[in-house]
Amino acid sequence: VMDIVDRVFVSIFDGLNETCKKELDAVRAQYPFEPLK
Repeated sequence: VMDIVDRVFVSIFDGLNETCKKELDAVRAQYPFEPLK
């Protein structure tokens, strides 16, 4: 079960990094944070 949950979250964060790159860059300019992994 934990492997499935791990893969789901990795997939979600990979998708966010790809589809919301401009938005994440705008937020990062105001509030620095580590890249989503």
